Amino acid sequence: MTVTDIENDLPIPEGLRLAWIETKHLDHNPDNVREDFNLTPAFVKSIAFERQVPLSVVPIPEDYERKEGEEEFLYWVIKGNRRLAGAREGEVPRLECLIDLRRAGDRAGQFMDMYTEHEHRKGLTIPEQVLALFQARQSGATKKRIADSTGLSAKNVTAGITAGEKLSGAAQRFVQEMDYEWTFLQLSELAEFTDEETLNKIRSKMRWNNSFEHAVSSVRAELKEAAEHAQQLAELKEAGVSVTETLPAGALILSRLSRETGVEVDAEAHRTCPGNGAYFSYGNTLHYYCASPDQHGYTSPEPVAAVAAAPVEDPEVARRERRIVREGRREWGACAQVRQKWLQALLARATAPKPLQAIITRLTLAMPEPLRERYAGAHTSPLWSTMAGSPKPELADTAKAGRLPLLQFARIAVAFEHQMTQTGEAANTWRTRWSPCSREDAALWLRILQTLGYDPALLERSLIEDFPYQGEDPDAYNDDEQPGESADNTADETSTDDLPDLTGDLTGDLTAPEPDPETGTDDDSDSDSWADPETDATLEESGPPSAPHISGPAPAGDDLISEPAEVVS
Repeated sequence: MTVTDIENDLPIPEGLRLAWIETKHLDHNPDNVREDFNLTPAFVKSIAFERQVPLSVVPIPEDYERKEGEEEFLYWVIKGNRRLAGAREGEVPRLECLIDLRRAGDRAGQFMDMYTEHEHRKGLTIPEQVLALFQARQSGATKKRIADSTGLSAKNVTAGITAGEKLSGAAQRFVQEMDYEWTFLQLSELAEFTDEETLNKIRSKMRWNNSFEHAVSSVRAELKEAAEHAQQLAELKEAGVSVTETLPAGALILSRLSRETGVEVDAEAHRTCPGNGAYFSYGNTLHYYCASPDQHGYTSPEPVAAVAAAPVEDPEVARRERRIVREGRREWGACAQVRQKWLQALLARATAPKPLQAIITRLTLAMPEPLRERYAGAHTSPLWSTMAGSPKPELADTAKAGRLPLLQFARIAVAFEHQMTQTGEAANTWRTRWSPCSREDAALWLRILQTLGYDPALLERSLIEDFPYQGEDPDAYNDDEQPGESADNTADETSTDDLPDLTGDLTGDLTAPEPDPETGTDDDSDSDSWADPETDATLEESGPPSAPHISGPAPAGDDLISEPAEVVS
């Protein structure tokens, strides 16, 4: 049996008729309870492009007393008032409608229809949305058709298709379990992680108030470091090199052995020595050592009588400290990737945020150490092109007034970021030991970015709020420095109530190279905060093209799915 065999015998409901009706003849039911149609550009675009689910309408009663301007209206919409509003906004000439004569005189039934139309409807989950995009693409739809039909940007369509194709079952469960406003771009990044263990690491980092971008950048860095470390261990084992956790007592690293004996001893020449060994330092850097330096003519100096016996270090404490240093150095690099991606989006904006000009003025007057060291030479940093887009002086002649502060800020941003991330000891910036950018100046810079809308990670917050970074261990923080709770509000191990809010006015911080967080604020300071570097500039208006996505919320802008890809009903 086929459809053709039975379609002529199918019963036709009485009082229903499907027809195309010109939009000018349609009006909202005057008793419609919906107050906000929420007409997003994506929704209006989708209504204008693709035929949607028919509207349910009833004829306007003949005895209805029409008001001025209602003369052409012939039907009231009882289901689909938002679609009608979107059609009017998009100037759609006609709509497919289901004329329901059964409800024409049933006012109570019309209200019940309004309720059931929305109360019992469940939208697609984010994983279901991206799967729909992928299946549409697999079924022959072009990316342009998908973009026009859904109202999504081309970038989000591509990301959604990628996520729909590659998002693993474990990743889909992860997305559903997290109370988080996911974007299609984030889901496309999440698709690279398929195992529960890695996804749980991302979850754990997000529960420390790290953004998704920070969590992913951190996990990527951790996986990369672990892979490199495993490769090095395998090569050392194959070469027969003994690997220890630390430098053994009495052993000398080869560089020091060479200095002490005056004879160059390199790793290759030392392989046959019975005392040949290696260990990894805080930065996961490999060091070769000799456990029997006397065989190379080295004579240890006579021991000097100790004034007092040195305390014996607890091995567990020492091991934990080494772990925190290794983790902190790795996290510092991961934070830099997210932060610099965020800055790239900020510097590419068409207009500057309100507080920026005051920030620039105060920084250039105060000239903190990173600016004194690197401001003039900022254009020689690799960040000048990758983060700032290599702006030319001639841009000042053609740029709109609203963009000029961003061009000024580019050199400041590169100077700070270079000193914090690009030099030899920059990985120690988060620590109290020496680095090209002091911990205090780095904290100043991070507070500035936070005021402009940047969402700092846990390690960065330890500088902003001045508490020692102890890794992701809730037992390591006292009540006054407990880091915040999870991004999905599901973790109850920590609390944000104990953290001070340092995102306010920056006046006190910018009065001198050594910032004083206790100083007051100026009456004329701009208190307007500003949160999203892309909301008033499209990607086409922006400057340099985006780097591979690792963004923090890097400002989301177009990437943020403010409403799901709509299945209009």
